[in-house]
Amino acid sequence: MNVKESIKKGGMFYAEFAGFNEDFEEMGHICPFEYCIETQPLPEERSSASCPVFGHDCPAGRIQAEQCED
Repeated sequence: MNVKESIKKGGMFYAEFAGFNEDFEEMGHICPFEYCIETQPLPEERSSASCPVFGHDCPAGRIQAEQCED
């Protein structure tokens, strides 16, 4: 994912797709999906695919969410 592939909506940047951001550490993010996590579903009850930091369902699914818990 390249930040240049983002689009701006309502003064905020949103990614056009939920891909892995290889530059996340350089950007100061804690997660390779942090740039798009707010566009993902926010379930009423957390599941194994829910981000342990943000609560939204991780676009990469359960395995990435479990890695973030470690």
